[in-house]
Amino acid sequence: MESQQFDRLSDKVQDYTNYSKILLMISIFFFMGTLMLMEQKTNEQLLIILVSTFCMLLTSGFFQLSASKIKKQINEQDQSSL
Repeated sequence: MESQQFDRLSDKVQDYTNYSKILLMISIFFFMGTLMLMEQKTNEQLLIILVSTFCMLLTSGFFQLSASKIKKQINEQDQSSL
C-alpha cells in the first residue's frame, strides 16, 4: 500500500513539474510576442496579454510549490520508514 501511495505521489510531482514547465514556456512566448508586436496592438490588447502571461507565471509557481511540498512529504515518509 505504501508503494502505491509513493508511486502516486511521485507521478503527481512529475505531472506538476511538467505543468509548470509548459506554463513557463507559454508565458515566455506570450511575452516575446508582446515585445515583437507592441506597436501593432492597442493598450487594452497589451494589458490582456500581459495579465494572462502574469497569471500563467503565477500558476507555474503554484505548481512548483506544490511539487516541492510533495517531494518534502515523500522524503519525510522515506525517513520515517527507515
